[in-house]
Amino acid sequence: MEKQKFYMPASLLIKILVCLAVIAAFWVAPPVAPLTAVGMRVIGIFIGVILMLSIVDTVWPAMLAYAPSMKPSRAPSATGSSILC
Repeated sequence: MEKQKFYMPASLLIKILVCLAVIAAFWVAPPVAPLTAVGMRVIGIFIGVILMLSIVDTVWPAMLAYAPSMKPSRAPSATGSSILC
């Protein structure tokens, strides 16, 4: 049995790379006056995911929106309070 090869059209790959570049631009750009660095990242993810949902596909871009928030938190300290990263 022949192994199936993965194929992605060049136009779809370019669209995905452009959307990821939008997200990356907001992650490295300095925040504007009323926003913090985290706010800039959230806006970048929001805009990038909206672009991907409307241009590329509907399933995996929605899951990509949750990926940055899946960073594990620290273990609770001896006092019982936990510090979220």
